[in-house]
Amino acid sequence: MNNILRYIMLLLTTFLYVKTALSQNSKIIEWTQKYSGFSKNESFSLEDSSKILHYKNEGTWEDSMGNFGTQICFGLVLLKKSNDIISMELYCEARDQDDHKYITRVTRNSSLEAGVGEYTLIDGNGKWQKVINSKCRYGIKYKEAALFVNSKCKSR
Repeated sequence: MNNILRYIMLLLTTFLYVKTALSQNSKIIEWTQKYSGFSKNESFSLEDSSKILHYKNEGTWEDSMGNFGTQICFGLVLLKKSNDIISMELYCEARDQDDHKYITRVTRNSSLEAGVGEYTLIDGNGKWQKVINSKCRYGIKYKEAALFVNSKCKSR
């Protein structure tokens, strides 16, 4: 009887350990971020009045985890005559207060002046390594060359 009881206790302990490990690995981390800065671009106009922009912005950010830092983004934006985005692909490098960095790939299909989109953390070091592949939704608006972004991110 003692051996059966030990076996049951071993099974129960193993089950609880595996369940705890799995639940910790599947926890979803959520955080928010605010970013503001200034943008500039160089462009070519096409015959149909659409544009190709070499877009760049620089600014500062802070998040709900207590981090803050600087960021620079650049990439290519294709615009319709109406200033609606045909396609956009930007890459951003952010550095935090500890000089750790992460890189994001940003996309959006809306008006250039304001809209919603998403970005993915594609690379990082230090504390940011654990959130590579995180997906973030963001909203952006402009006042002339100044931009204001709010985002919400999720990671496993």
